[in-house]
Amino acid sequence: MKRLVSKIILAGVLLSLGLAGMAADKAPQPLIFTGVVQVKTATKDQLFNRAQAWFASTFNCGKCVIQTSDKEAGQIIGRGAFEYVSATFLASDSIKGWVTYTIKVFVKDGRYKYEVTDFIHKGSKTVTRLGVGDAFSFGLITTAKHYPKIKHCTKGVCGKNWAKLKADCEKEAKTLKESLSKAMEVPPSGSGAW
Repeated sequence: MKRLVSKIILAGVLLSLGLAGMAADKAPQPLIFTGVVQVKTATKDQLFNRAQAWFASTFNCGKCVIQTSDKEAGQIIGRGAFEYVSATFLASDSIKGWVTYTIKVFVKDGRYKYEVTDFIHKGSKTVTRLGVGDAFSFGLITTAKHYPKIKHCTKGVCGKNWAKLKADCEKEAKTLKESLSKAMEVPPSGSGAW
């Protein structure tokens, strides 16, 4: 009985101090952009075919690939990429590079869900008269306020590029969302009688 009372008092003190759950709030999470969209008149098969056509027309770069396409489960998972241009002149050749990401589309009768996540930045190695320079790669882009530590990258350069990387990821996700939305509303071209 004494132990129970002690635990209750301790829990009350921790909650009043705001310490309970504090560790979970501080852990940065990978950036994720997700949503569920209603398409009331479309079946699961129609939405799957539209999503597959959208993937084929949208992701046509060498770094882009469909990883999973399962019509029965109603899911398509792929990798996409966009070129990143540095926010700063200083170290721009080491920071410019590619951001890859995962895009998932799940379909059911009358609706679909999209997720764009796992944005990973990889900088470019630079070649100068002095030799090959290190790439400044930020790796997984997260919700963290501060950028990961990168050897020889100054606070100003890394700070500006971390903010720009997050903004560019959001812009890419928004563009994909809008493009996918248009594609899911309209049947793929060439699907009618000819």
